[in-house]
Amino acid sequence: ISETLVKLEVLELACFWVTDVSLASIAKNLLKLRRLTLSGCNFSDTGIDAISCALTELRHLELGGCFGITDAAMVSLSQLTKLEDLSVNSCGQITDGLDAISKVPSLRRLDVSHCSMITDVALLLVGECREDLIVTS
Repeated sequence: ISETLVKLEVLELACFWVTDVSLASIAKNLLKLRRLTLSGCNFSDTGIDAISCALTELRHLELGGCFGITDAAMVSLSQLTKLEDLSVNSCGQITDGLDAISKVPSLRRLDVSHCSMITDVALLLVGECREDLIVTS
């Protein structure tokens, strides 16, 4: 990623070729990102760890259809203390591990639609924990 993009605040990528290495480069160079959309990309929890540690200004994150992420990514994303909006729709490996991410105080919206491994019980627990959190399932 070019050093000329270091002030970039919004990035949208919808590509199978975005990998853990790509996310490490984004995390290293685009520290001012406030909105990141990664749809249908091919990365794992390792890539999520990289952005969770570095992109502290991130407010909106969309990870729809990124099948390589699991509940471990939800724990990692809980480090993003300014995160307001998270979409992990159609991420089939995410199960009931929503506890950590639901405790991010700034989080206002969580989209877990089409995540078939998340149970109603887990959604009820999130609702009990955070009445102000809008959850789409």
